[in-house]
Amino acid sequence: MGRLDELYRVFGVTPDCTDIELRRAYHATMLRHHPDRNPNRVGAATVKTQQLTTAYAELKEHRLAGSARAEQAEAGQQGTGTVGDIEWTIRFSFSFDGVDVQDIASRKAEFREAWQNLRQHPTDPISALRLIHAAFRAERQDAVRDLLHNLVLIDSASLLLSFVGPDDASETLVRWARFLDQNQRTPAAVQILEDAFVSGRSSSSSVADELRRLHYAWAQYGDPTTGAKALPEVRIEHLNRILEIGFEYGYIYKLLAEAYHDIGDDEQARTHLKEAYRIDPQLSGAVRISRALGFAQQAKPARRCSSVALQRSKCDLSVQGQLRVTAASYLPMEPDHPIWPRSALF
Repeated sequence: MGRLDELYRVFGVTPDCTDIELRRAYHATMLRHHPDRNPNRVGAATVKTQQLTTAYAELKEHRLAGSARAEQAEAGQQGTGTVGDIEWTIRFSFSFDGVDVQDIASRKAEFREAWQNLRQHPTDPISALRLIHAAFRAERQDAVRDLLHNLVLIDSASLLLSFVGPDDASETLVRWARFLDQNQRTPAAVQILEDAFVSGRSSSSSVADELRRLHYAWAQYGDPTTGAKALPEVRIEHLNRILEIGFEYGYIYKLLAEAYHDIGDDEQARTHLKEAYRIDPQLSGAVRISRALGFAQQAKPARRCSSVALQRSKCDLSVQGQLRVTAASYLPMEPDHPIWPRSALF
């Protein structure tokens, strides 16, 4: 374990740090030592960058090897250039076999220059990220599929925001996340956008919007880590994250109320349902959870038809039997409250 301890010290963290803490330490160290940030000492900075990338890749594989994320590691090894193929020496490089150089040469100059730059600096993750960025801009992401699946580059993705304009970089990160999501790697897609959002360097609303979509799909349509419907605790985690990102929607609070009710925490469920109605008085689809939590609906008769012709057409008969439900009239009550009969709920 002595060697691993030394690698952790390179990034200023301890072996018991979380994956997120290690990744952010790697980002900060890479930004500090990258040649683009050290024009007066390019040679030394290049060597340091190679060492940092090699160290991080070794720690990444060590953590994956002994964890429950073996499936994610296997998915990452489908192409070349994955962590499993890395040599733990200064010869570490990102492999992207199968790229048609002639085809690349016919694309935009940015793509061609990025390709050439990575050939000259095959150990530099920033050069690889720039090629990914250029590939999306040139609609040639198929040429860098292996790079898009590379675990080290996924962990490095948000660094693109420091080397490319934030709006352009944000667009690339969103498209990269969608690519991963479509290839059954939703956790990696969420990670890329979470890193970008938390960094504070992304000024684009598209990152937050896509992050909201991914968290919502995770909570409501199925847990990508299990392939089954998300457990209530998982739904709560991802729905709360939507609120933290800044999307204060009534239906999110309603879904949280249902999830809390499912785990037996009706106090939290009532709190969230009240907030749902405060935000959206016309909230729909909440009848069942309102019944379960002992909320009653006040019933107001709908407006009578004033037209004699309409009254003769049985409008008066149908209106008298209708109840207009206003969400603001939902009031908490005890299940056996004498004032509000259960027949008023529907």
